[in-house]
Amino acid sequence: MIMSILMMLIYVICSALGLILLKMGLSNKAIISYVSSCIEMRIPMLLLIGALLYIFSFLLNMLVISRFNLNFIYPISSGLIYILISILSVLLLKESINNIQIIGMGAILVGIIIMNIGK
Repeated sequence: MIMSILMMLIYVICSALGLILLKMGLSNKAIISYVSSCIEMRIPMLLLIGALLYIFSFLLNMLVISRFNLNFIYPISSGLIYILISILSVLLLKESINNIQIIGMGAILVGIIIMNIGK
């Protein structure tokens, strides 16, 4: 059980961080050009790392959902991903969040706690 929870937390972190790195990598435009009968691609490193992390998180998610009830694990992992993306967006992307979003994140945390009472 502890291993499954750890896998779920790693999934949440990889998914959120992968999306943040994808966003950061997309701000540096990828270049695809056709030069002398060859296709040349320049992909920013952050975009590549973000894509790999996100793919890894998808594969890990398949393992996680095979070990838990879907109606239990999906809301929890989605809520945690949303909260982590919000925090990382403020810290790494310098985005802002408003009070309503903060209240929503609090409601998500309360919902996660309520869902785990008695488990």
